[in-house]
Amino acid sequence: MKFLILFATAVLFETVQCDKECFRKVFKDCVREPVRMDKMTLFKSCSKSNFASGFDEQKECYKKSLNASQCIEPINQVMTDLTTPEAFILANKKACNLFKPYSTCARETVEENCGTINKVLFDWLFVPLQRLSSSLCEELILPADEKDTRPDNFGNLNVFATVAAIFLAN
Repeated sequence: MKFLILFATAVLFETVQCDKECFRKVFKDCVREPVRMDKMTLFKSCSKSNFASGFDEQKECYKKSLNASQCIEPINQVMTDLTTPEAFILANKKACNLFKPYSTCARETVEENCGTINKVLFDWLFVPLQRLSSSLCEELILPADEKDTRPDNFGNLNVFATVAAIFLAN
């Protein structure tokens, strides 16, 4: 029985380690060739529906709400005057801790600025991206070693960009 527990633990550890190494390789490739912001739009199959036209009509309102100073200012303060990779990663960890209050503020601001009906569409897109960003924080950014200055350090991921890209792209 002890052997079985030891074997299961070893398999689990190796699986996690392989996943991290796989992600690190993909991350390196993405760093070399970042996604163009002008390509961050709804998939073409959505363009013929009311969904896409509703999104396009409200996009400026969503953008204004996501950039509302009361929501974004705490993150902006943390992310200013960063002169070293270590400082950036430490600030990114602080930004992760500010992400939940930012998301709550952004969603409330969308409801105030754009209306309850438009918040439903916003949430349909925003909430899954919010969950992805929260997972990136918990699993990759917060455990990252700020002393590791390699460009593929997971502490360099930007959770705000993950969420905001579809809403802030032109």
